[in-house]
Amino acid sequence: MFVLLIVGKVYNHFRLSVMPLMKACMKSKLN
Repeated sequence: MFVLLIVGKVYNHFRLSVMPLMKACMKSKLN
């Protein structure tokens, strides 16, 4: 269960840091 907690934290951090990058890429492609 402890491993799941770490994976959850890493996934949450990854999502928070990657989503803005993905949105920025989408905007740059549209322009």
